[in-house]
Amino acid sequence: MDLSNALHGHVVAAIFEVLLVDAGYQVVPLGVERSIRELRAVGAETYLELIHPRLRSIPDFFVLDLAHGESWLTEIKYRPYLHPRLVEDLEAVQKAWAPFMLILAMGEPPKEWTGIIRHIRVFEITPDLELDEGFLLQEGLRLQDVFARLGDRWEEGTIERAQDAILRITSK
Repeated sequence: MDLSNALHGHVVAAIFEVLLVDAGYQVVPLGVERSIRELRAVGAETYLELIHPRLRSIPDFFVLDLAHGESWLTEIKYRPYLHPRLVEDLEAVQKAWAPFMLILAMGEPPKEWTGIIRHIRVFEITPDLELDEGFLLQEGLRLQDVFARLGDRWEEGTIERAQDAILRITSK
């Protein structure tokens, strides 16, 4: 497992976890690397030998809004840019766990992603969705459009600061 990529992924997930918890959501960590911390130190070959294929693709969080009776399986991904392999990675999660929400943060977002928060989008991944690069270019939502408590409690500046923190951390 590439330590730099793993570290970026864990830090980005932690930033989103803090945002959601601070907004009033219950966030239950699910990811196997988080549950079995010893896996962080093993190589890719050992990881693949030890972990059941379905557990490798378990989403990062189960997010609950108890007050409104809503919940989401939520996968967090950070990528420096939109790479075709991302669709392949997501297809494994889709096959085993859909429906789920994907929070995707990108170092260099596609030109189709506009607005102040250009580097973060949320996607609803359903079992029958045809996942492709076009979907990731066109169908993203703002965080507060899915997780409404983010809009209720905070101005967009809070999400912008989270975006800036992600960019600072992942650019090193």
